[in-house]
Amino acid sequence: MRFADRVLLPVAHGGANGRAAIPLGYFIRLPAPAPLPIEIQTSGIVTLDGAPLTSASIGFMDANGTVRWTGTDATGGFSLPALPGSYKVRVAKRFANGPMRDAITGELIDPTKIRIGAVKPVELLSVIPENYDDPNASGFKADVRQGAANRFVFQLVTP
Repeated sequence: MRFADRVLLPVAHGGANGRAAIPLGYFIRLPAPAPLPIEIQTSGIVTLDGAPLTSASIGFMDANGTVRWTGTDATGGFSLPALPGSYKVRVAKRFANGPMRDAITGELIDPTKIRIGAVKPVELLSVIPENYDDPNASGFKADVRQGAANRFVFQLVTP
């Protein structure tokens, strides 16, 4: 067991004849706290039918259901910091089916000037087969290990 450096704990000693208490101290040894896990940089590439899948979202889902997201670049590449462990992987690429309209006036709006709650929801259509957006159905997993390359290739195929 590892121990932390000694810690000084103040102990009050009652004074006599109305005098102030004299602070005393002694040293005790406390167990050191467990080290925090270190995030590991992962990277990889995502392809669709052999071509880089650009502007897609890729998520690593841990056993608790927490998903860490990142996006793919122009080469289909991605990088994502993750804690050591096993992850189910999901990949999504969607686009809006139709223009965005103001929820009150119905007018077309500039997507760079969106106000929260002011946009009517639009249907999002998947560019890739939907099973890849389900971590339980995608068939992809990533085992992130300290000291390993942690480089992953996810090859999506359209039916």
